[in-house]
Amino acid sequence: MASVLYRLGRLAYRRRRYVVVLWVAALAALAFAAAKAPPAPDEAFSIPGTESEKAFDLLDERFPGTTANGAFARIAFVAPAGRALHRPEIAHQAAGDQPAPPPPAAVAVGPASAESASVR
Repeated sequence: MASVLYRLGRLAYRRRRYVVVLWVAALAALAFAAAKAPPAPDEAFSIPGTESEKAFDLLDERFPGTTANGAFARIAFVAPAGRALHRPEIAHQAAGDQPAPPPPAAVAVGPASAESASVR
């Protein structure tokens, strides 16, 4: 194996101009192929009329700008009178130990009960 690599290296050195031209041609062909390649397929997938599609549409209608791949919450801090919230410790003092809990749910039903939110 060493003798084959030695001969290949020696040939590449002796014909170095041809080797450089070959590499430039290979890179040009690769760049041309990349430029002419078709665009990546669209990752969006939907089946209109299904319950989940209706739910996503409703979420998008009621909460525009959000996505279904995760929930998020925004907390607004109000600075105490005469102070600024530039330092994290002041923001923590303004927030208190924990944020206020969310309001309680009016009704809670199990997922298998007849009153569940499934549309049939």
